[in-house]
Amino acid sequence: MREAVSGAVFIICLGLGFTIGLLLGNIEFGGAFGLGAGLISILVLRNYEKYR
Repeated sequence: MREAVSGAVFIICLGLGFTIGLLLGNIEFGGAFGLGAGLISILVLRNYEKYR
């Protein structure tokens, strides 16, 4: 995958985490969850491209 695609997935993860945090009433938790999921997705997508 290109770096732009992994960056877009990261932004989507942040947005989803923020939305989950809004729904649960705890934006900090949602932001942290989205950040963690986004970082993991970047690592997975970039390593997938490297070993493909």
